[in-house]
Amino acid sequence: MDEKDWTCLNTIFDKKNLTRASEILYISQPALTYRIRELEKELSIKIFIKGKGTVKFTKEGHLLVEYAKKMLVELNKLKDELHKMNQPGNGILNITVGETFSHAELPDILSNFHQLYPNIKFNITSINPHNILDNLANAKSHITIIRSELDWNDPQLLLRKDPICIISKKPLLLKNLPKYPRINFLLTTSTKKAVDDWWQEHFSVPPLIGMSVCQSESCLEMVRQNLGYAIGPLYPSQAASLQNELQVMTLQHKDGTPFKINLVAYYRQEVGKMEIVKTFINFLKQHYSAQNPF
Repeated sequence: MDEKDWTCLNTIFDKKNLTRASEILYISQPALTYRIRELEKELSIKIFIKGKGTVKFTKEGHLLVEYAKKMLVELNKLKDELHKMNQPGNGILNITVGETFSHAELPDILSNFHQLYPNIKFNITSINPHNILDNLANAKSHITIIRSELDWNDPQLLLRKDPICIISKKPLLLKNLPKYPRINFLLTTSTKKAVDDWWQEHFSVPPLIGMSVCQSESCLEMVRQNLGYAIGPLYPSQAASLQNELQVMTLQHKDGTPFKINLVAYYRQEVGKMEIVKTFINFLKQHYSAQNPF
C-alpha cells in the first residue's frame, strides 16, 4: 500500500460512491475498481460491497480505512516537517569544527548568523583531527570547518589562509631553533605534514621535542611558562591577543612565500542542496570575503 491507495480508500469511504470518487481522484471508475480489487487480493479481504449507487464497507474495510486515514495524517505531518527543514529560516544546523576554531571564531560567526536567522538552531560538535574523513563521510554534520587539506571529492569552500607561526615566551633566533625545546600539540594530519616539510626545508636535524600535549590552549599555557616554543597556525584573534604577552614569528618558506594552511568548510554534495546549508555557506562566503583573506 502507498499514498495513492490510502487516498483512494479515504475518498471512496467519504463519498460512498465509486463514480463520484473517481471524478474527485481524476481516474476512471474501471481503474479505481481495479486498484481496489488488487488491494483485496494483496490483503485477502473484501473491502466493500457495491450496492445500488453506493458502497458498504465491510468490517475489514472499516479497519483498513482507519489505517489509511492515520497514514495520510502522518504523511502530511512528515511533509510539513521536511518543508520546514528545507526553509532557510528554520531548522537545526549541525556543524563540526576543530577545537580551537570552536572558541576562537565560531561564537562570533554564529552570533552574526543568528541575528539574520533567529529561528535556526545549532548543534556543534568537535572533530578528531586524525579521523576527519570518516567523520565527513559518516557523521550527521551538515558542515565541517577545519584547517586541513583533504582528498575530498565533494564540495569545499576555502575560507581563509592562516599563517603558521613560532610562538615563544622570549625572542628566538631562527637558526638556533633545533637547540630549543619544542612543545608539540595535536594537529591535523595535513598541518603536521606542512610543519614537518617546513622543518626539513630549513634544518638537517630533527626538532628537540620537550613536551607533547593534546590541546592548543594547553600548549600555549606551557609556552607562557617558558617551557618551550610551539609551531602551529594561529587565528587572527589569537595572534592579536598573544602579541602582548608572547613572541609570535610568522614563518616563510626559503623562497620567501608565506607559510600558511587553509581553513576550509567541507560538506557533502547532497547536503549542500538543503536550503539551510546553502544559506549558511553563502553567509560564510560573505563573512570571510569581508576579511579579504587572500
